[in-house]
Amino acid sequence: MRVALSAKNSLSSGNYQGFGLIEILVSMLLLNIGLLGLMGLQTLGLQAERSAFFRTSASLISTDAVERIRANRTGFVASDYSSATSEANDSCFKRAGCSSKALAQTDLHELSIRAAEELPYGVLVICRDDTPSDGTPADHECDGSSTRVAVKIWWDDNRDGIAETLVTAGVAFL
Repeated sequence: MRVALSAKNSLSSGNYQGFGLIEILVSMLLLNIGLLGLMGLQTLGLQAERSAFFRTSASLISTDAVERIRANRTGFVASDYSSATSEANDSCFKRAGCSSKALAQTDLHELSIRAAEELPYGVLVICRDDTPSDGTPADHECDGSSTRVAVKIWWDDNRDGIAETLVTAGVAFL
């Protein structure tokens, strides 16, 4: 009888061989799925941080532009910022001889370079516009009839090669 009992025990324990290994494999699979989820969250967090960094840079550039326009009130009234070409004027780096138009050109040149350096595919436009939140880098959609100057900055926030994110700031003298 003992022989039959021991044979029966060995048969029943044979049905459960490898069960612990399957439990470990399932738990490792669940752990890996959880880790992939955490990696996805980390990636989204890094993208949000990068986007916030670019948005902050664009805000600082637009604030700098607004302050330069306020400092050059004569250039604002004469619409020099709206019609300025993006060229630095050497006379503005000397003690005297810098007109309001030359200062507007120099300001626009320096701000455009800063936008291009600090933002991916960064484009800066200063123009008179009643609706500053429209336009694209290719078509600024500046109406030119407003009493306000709009500072429009576009950049490529999602790194697809197209500058489409827009930050605007406006200046109006009463």
